Amino acid sequence: KKLYDGVVKKEQILEKICREFKVKSSEIAFIGDDVNDIKMLEKIGFAAMPNNGIKQLRKICDYKCKASGGEGVLREIGDLILEKKFLGKYKSY
Repeated sequence: KKLYDGVVKKEQILEKICREFKVKSSEIAFIGDDVNDIKMLEKIGFAAMPNNGIKQLRKICDYKCKASGGEGVLREIGDLILEKKFLGKYKSY
């Protein structure tokens, strides 16, 4: 249960997160919507963006949400991950 709030250079805490939670950067999902997210999105395993994220992210992200920021993006990504993990046995509500 960690919150990293107000971090400007998000990619700088990636190594700390990986070490602390014993995961590889390739095992991390991240949702970004603006210029300050680009470096982080390039370093992780699953990069996602809300529908209203800046256009430059489309080349970087693995997934573009149907939802806009603040309108269900986290739920959409959570459902997507659970559907993949449980191979169709997960039911989204």
